[in-house]
Amino acid sequence: MAAKIYRQLVEVRPQAGVWWLGLGLSEDGSGNRSAAAASYGKALGCGDLKPALASYARGRLTVLQR
Repeated sequence: MAAKIYRQLVEVRPQAGVWWLGLGLSEDGSGNRSAAAASYGKALGCGDLKPALASYARGRLTVLQR
């Protein structure tokens, strides 16, 4: 359910890293590793995440890409 909402949010505002992070968290929690990694990457690519959130996204991306 949350992933569906975050997908709608990133369609409206694809430059918002925090929404991509939320989508990544939702997908990660559902076990969808490849989609989560892609979303974390997009979140980082936006360049607007606060340092702690960017650090979290980088960490999860590293784990998921193993």
